[in-house]
Amino acid sequence: MTDTRTVKSSEIQVGDIVRAHGMRVRIDAIRVYSDNQPERQRVTPDMPVYACQGTVINLDEVLAAGFVPAGFMTTDKWVHGQGWVIDRRNAWTVQGNDLALWNVER
Repeated sequence: MTDTRTVKSSEIQVGDIVRAHGMRVRIDAIRVYSDNQPERQRVTPDMPVYACQGTVINLDEVLAAGFVPAGFMTTDKWVHGQGWVIDRRNAWTVQGNDLALWNVER
């Protein structure tokens, strides 16, 4: 079994393999969102949220085990003349603020 380390959402890097819900997700891109809600609506003031977009690299295993419904791992795009079409069937976004901890493979 591969060794893992536990990291906060802000410590995830492109290329990391994050374990989530039985999936092994290779991180392809990271977006950071700042909280700009009014103070009375904030749950965690001034704490950015990280959306780490990735590719499920053990897709066959995940689908066979039923860890995550197949439809949850799709993305779509608009194609002129066809409308919205599925363009990926192996996508997952690891998301959270620094209160979330993730197991990342070394």
